[in-house]
Amino acid sequence: MSKLKNKILKDYLLNKCSTREIESLRQWLEESEDHASQLFKIEELYHLGKFHMNQDAEHIEKAEQNLFKAIDNSKSIKFKSPHFLRYAAVAIIILCTCSYVGYFAYHTNKAFSMIEVSATAKSVKRVLLPDGTNVWLNHSSTLRYPQKFTKEKRDVELKGEAYFEVTKNPHQPFIVKSDAMTIEVLGTKFNFNTKHSNNYEELSLLEGVVQIHGNNDKSTITIIPGQKIILNKQTQQITIQRVDARMESLWHENMISFKRSNIQKIVAILERLYNIHINIDSNINQRMTYSGEMRRYEQIDSTLKALCYSMPICYKRKGEYIYLYQINK
Repeated sequence: MSKLKNKILKDYLLNKCSTREIESLRQWLEESEDHASQLFKIEELYHLGKFHMNQDAEHIEKAEQNLFKAIDNSKSIKFKSPHFLRYAAVAIIILCTCSYVGYFAYHTNKAFSMIEVSATAKSVKRVLLPDGTNVWLNHSSTLRYPQKFTKEKRDVELKGEAYFEVTKNPHQPFIVKSDAMTIEVLGTKFNFNTKHSNNYEELSLLEGVVQIHGNNDKSTITIIPGQKIILNKQTQQITIQRVDARMESLWHENMISFKRSNIQKIVAILERLYNIHINIDSNINQRMTYSGEMRRYEQIDSTLKALCYSMPICYKRKGEYIYLYQINK
């Protein structure tokens, strides 16, 4: 992949990239450091005009049109040649003569300009951060991060649940902040749930090492892969457990995980995932448990059919109501 499509470049500048375009851009950037350097220069040219404090909206729009016209006049963007960069620079500079003050204002704004991304109540959303870190947001979760990380650290804020695969950088710690905890890593994989319940936050570690700081406590705790830390937000009490961390994060692969779960716990999980009420018949054995993982289907009927195949239970629907009952053998 030596060329970058013009549409992807324009969508990137306008923050309109689709998930597929972001993935293509990420792969292209990983091919060479020169790709990242040249893309950064074009982005600088674009934003220098937008952040110049003396430009009105009409001039900014016209400058954008000139830049995008220059992009369209090239069959594809080949960064081995500087001609396109010079053309793009002229297109911007014609209408936006940016001083050092404008340049400084752009970088200051970019470092502190926050982007907020949320997953809907029915879907998992994947986010690619500026450093190449991948984040999967669980349902109704929100992530805030700067348009550009500082040289010293990579700060993000989380409300809800997210699975992180953090790009390694020993000189730039990756920090996740929630209402109750601050997580610091250099490069690792972990699942962080800030709303496990009203009073608890949980973090499970798959790879690497994580340091946890309670926001109301100066102490620091370090956990290793296979451990989960649970923080009581009211009492600040911390508990560490051994867990199958992969099972804790299966949701980001669109899977549902059950571990020695009785029917009450299974139903509670399904009700939360599908936002629906399920009635449990009194004849179901409450001590019966199920362990395993299954695909989370878009429709709950498909998920229930898979569950009934694994357990001696069945279900029926009456309008919007779902009833579970045990099969008597």
